Order: sequence, then C-alpha cells, then structure tokens
Amino acid sequence: MHLSLKLKSGSAVLITILVASPACADRWNYGSRLSLNSDWNDNPSLANEDFNPESTFRFLAVYDGIWERRATDTRFNLRPRFTTDYYPDSKFSNLSATDYFLPGSFSYQRPLTIWNLGFNAAKQSVLSSEETISQGSPIGVLQGDDTLTQISLTPSLSWQITEKDELTAGLNYGMTDYALEFTNRSDTTNVGGNFSYSRRLSERHAVGFSGFISTSDSDRRARIPVSVDPPTDPPTLTILEGEVTTNTDSYYLTADYDYAFSETSALRISYGLQDSTTESTTEINLTGQTRSTGSLSFNSTTFNVAYQTELQRAKYSIEASRIVTLDITTGQPQDRYQLEFDGQYALTKRLLGGWRLIAWTQEAVALEALDENNLPTNFSSQLTFASAEFRLDWNLTRKWYINSRYEYRWRKTDQSINDFNQNLTAVSNQLTIGVTYLWKELPR
Repeated sequence: MHLSLKLKSGSAVLITILVASPACADRWNYGSRLSLNSDWNDNPSLANEDFNPESTFRFLAVYDGIWERRATDTRFNLRPRFTTDYYPDSKFSNLSATDYFLPGSFSYQRPLTIWNLGFNAAKQSVLSSEETISQGSPIGVLQGDDTLTQISLTPSLSWQITEKDELTAGLNYGMTDYALEFTNRSDTTNVGGNFSYSRRLSERHAVGFSGFISTSDSDRRARIPVSVDPPTDPPTLTILEGEVTTNTDSYYLTADYDYAFSETSALRISYGLQDSTTESTTEINLTGQTRSTGSLSFNSTTFNVAYQTELQRAKYSIEASRIVTLDITTGQPQDRYQLEFDGQYALTKRLLGGWRLIAWTQEAVALEALDENNLPTNFSSQLTFASAEFRLDWNLTRKWYINSRYEYRWRKTDQSINDFNQNLTAVSNQLTIGVTYLWKELPR
C-alpha cells in the first residue's frame, strides 16, 4: 500500500494544472503552462524586527512543461521549469534572479520488476530561508549574490516478490557547487544507498521497514584566524586563507505501519533509528598546517505520523514528525519537531480553496572550540517557525485561471555563542495575485 504523506501545497503559481493522464503508446506527448504573478510583502527577506524591514512588490513569471514518451514497457519524461523574479525597487534588486530546473526519469517495466533512473539538473540563485540556522549565517537576511548548481542521479529497482511482498533498492548521487568563495556555504558531494521492504497483511494493514546509508564530503574556502608566532600575551591573531572540509557518514533504519480506514483515508506510522559521524578539518594555505576542528558521533530516534483523507469535495492531510540532520557546512546536529496541516476544498465547480499550516522548532549545537586558542565557536541556536498560507483559485475557462494567495510567516531565533546571547523575532505578510495560461494539456 502506498501513502502520500502530504498534499501538494500552493506556491506563487498555485494550481498544478498539468494533467498526468495516460498517453498513447510510442509517441511524444507534451503539456505546458505559463503563470504571471505579482505580490506585495511587508518583509520579503523575513528580516528581524531590529533591522527595520521594508515592504516591496515583486513580479514572478513561471513556465512549467512536460515532455513524455510511453511505450508498452518503457516510459521517459522531462519536466523543465523556468522561474524569473523581478523586484522593481532598487533596494531589493539583488533578489531578482532567473532559475532553471530540468528533472526527468526513465523507467523499464517487466512483469515483476521496474527499473528506474531519476535525474535532475538545476541552476538557481541562492537565497537564505527561514530554515537557515548554520553558524555564521546572517539569519533573516536574503543573500541574492550567489548561484548554486545541482546535479543528482537516483537509479532504483522495485521487485514484486509476491502479491503481498515488495522490495525496492536504490542508489543516489548528488553534487552541489556554489559560484562564490569565502562564504559560509560549502560545495558538497553525496553518495548513498537505500532499500525498503513492505508486506500487505490484509486489505487494511501493511508493515515494512527501510534503511539508508550515505556519505557526504563538503569543502569551502575560508578566512581562518590564527595566532602569530611567537605567541604574545594577550594572544595576537592574524587572518589567513584556508580550506575547511567536512565528512559525514550516516545510517538510518525505519519501521513502518500503514492502516487504510477506507479507499480514500489512510494512516502511516514510522519509527526510526539513526547513527551519524562527522569530522571537520582545516588546512591553512600559507603554512600548510592541518588541524582538526572537531568531530562528533551521535545517534537519535525519529518518528513520523501522517493521516490523509479525501472526501467528495475536499482532501487534507495532517503530519507530525521528528528528524535529526547534520548541517553539511558545520557538521552540527539539528533536531527538528514539525507539525503540518494541508488541505483543499472545492467551493464550487470553478472555485477551489486551499490552506497549508506549518509549525516547527529546531535546535542546533555546534562542535567544540576550533583549537587550543579557544576561539569563540561554542555555538547553539534554537529556531521556532510558523507559517499560514491560504489560497483561492478560480477556473475561468479550460485555459485561463486566476490565482490568489495570502501567507503569514513568523520566526523566533535564540542564539548563543559562548557567553553572548541574542534573541530575534521576524514577521512577514504577503499577498499574491496572478493568472495562469494553459497552453496544452496531456491527452486524456
């Protein structure tokens, strides 16, 4: 039994209009849409209240396409996406950007097995988000001066062992590269493998378990404070260029239970264990000195409880979860508890309402001091975030749609670096209205 853990939520383009319906065999089929939106936000960068945030307008254009070819036992598709943000206010001009995305997949199906290869390539501007909590990051300040290139490959194999048993195994490779140097962002390479097994006990009950192993390497250029030689009292520091590298190994094991209340309502409960080890080193270019900047091993438990239902005119999902991840730049563990409520309701045949409510809290604790100089690196941070989004979409004709959205965001940050404590709060309100034109939908 398969259970989608969350409903798709609206974005600036709002309704997902592309119709994924069966296509004729051995031929190309395509669909595309263009959305034009404008919005007003009283704090677009979600800057902290102490920074006196300013309001501004933004214009956003989004193109989505899908090219697909199906045959008896194969399927190939590409889903290009282009987005352009434009801020007419010169104060926010650094946030204007154009992003490119090219995900796709190829699958080959046999009577009992499905071979699949997923891939994605993207080039996008870098904006810090409300989720940024890394040490040294200017939390709440959008950084629009960098560009991120991403490539990923995800081959997998699914095997229907019996009518009730299914086994899936896969590999993943990911690479990220930033254009700018001497930032707090790291170029990373990630390699991993995963498997999952599920057994349907009855029409209502199913159980399963899954595992995941990954290793990631990240590196960034940095300016490193070091003591002068010979030592002085008090210590005198100078700044030298260096390379900071971080290696992280992680293991996950999760048990799942699914219960179907009906054909349209289901519950999934997952409980997992994870073990992670991270080690960071710094090499100073001028002296060739290499030193360990910290190492950490930890294990933790994770859980996820999700309920989804679909009614005649509405559908919604509720999800509660806990996950612990490692920041790829600093190697610090980040412990997050999250609650999410998504839904949509058909007010009329042409009018669709929707909502998305999210609340989470995340805590991060950095590694120990850099070296014997006891530089100020004992860092901890707790980030609490909440957002509420409400959507109203109007289907004018088969090709024209009007989209509207309101979003409220709230964030509180409590940071501590050695004896220095800082408490920051940020709030934003955003109104969006736009129009979507459907050029062509996939054949029904």
